[in-house]
Amino acid sequence: MEQRRLKAKVAGVYHLGELSVGLTPAEQKSMDELVADGMDKQQARNFVMGMRKDQTNMTLAAGAVVTVIGRTSWPAEKEDPNPVLIVQSSTGVIGLIRANNTEPAAG
Repeated sequence: MEQRRLKAKVAGVYHLGELSVGLTPAEQKSMDELVADGMDKQQARNFVMGMRKDQTNMTLAAGAVVTVIGRTSWPAEKEDPNPVLIVQSSTGVIGLIRANNTEPAAG
């Protein structure tokens, strides 16, 4: 898969964690701490799951290396010299960025 380095910060549009119903070890630890502090289990789980959508967790930083998982054009053209890349971070955040706002990752 093609790896690219972002030249600009990108707002994520989706987190692959949405596909997972299980908690990561860090999420489980946070949930356990909230329950220990007196929060109801369901409320604690909802809070922890909501953190996946927190914008700070959904931002791809400039300079980050991402994987290109698709490309498209807007408006639709056959030979777009600057296609929209669909990229995925190592943490599972999906974002959209024009190709000219990225560069090949040194590899």
